[in-house]
Amino acid sequence: MTKHKLTRDFYIPAGAEPIDNEGTDAVIYFYDNRKGQPCMLAFHGRAQRPDLHFRYTSAERRDKRAAEFIASRKSHAEYKGAQAEKRKAPHTLQEGDILYSSWGYDQTNVDFYQVTRIISGRTIELRKIAKETTSAKPPANYVTAIKGAFIGDRFTKRASAGNYVSLTSYAGASQWNGQPAYETSPGWGH
Repeated sequence: MTKHKLTRDFYIPAGAEPIDNEGTDAVIYFYDNRKGQPCMLAFHGRAQRPDLHFRYTSAERRDKRAAEFIASRKSHAEYKGAQAEKRKAPHTLQEGDILYSSWGYDQTNVDFYQVTRIISGRTIELRKIAKETTSAKPPANYVTAIKGAFIGDRFTKRASAGNYVSLTSYAGASQWNGQPAYETSPGWGH
């Protein structure tokens, strides 16, 4: 059995009039149903299914809801633009800075990394460094980084404007504040 994919055209009734979207990705149609009640159908971007498909008690209410939908799409576009600009901004990390990564399931593991070279405004070179336990009270340990005590190979990563680095699918690292970090004691996790 073949499943039909519905497109926008399926939802748009005959006689529906498109209205001006005021420079947004909103696509809005006004029409009156068989009973003469004002209705609105609204899509965003390339969406095939409508975001809104309602009947209103008056044309004024329909117009008000259309204006709200357009305003929300404008706001969304502005937000996306601001986020894109943030992502383009360079990081502020410097050689010698230490990054902290806390990860784990049913236990907390902590790793520290030291910035060994700034390659560009977006790319850095890192090496994993050793840590020492400053306080051990099972099931909790508190650990700090040992700057310059390298235990891993060099690798490069992209750093965001907030000095965040995605290390793996389950762990990321951000700039360490110098305070001891909580870690699950050995033997208390899985």
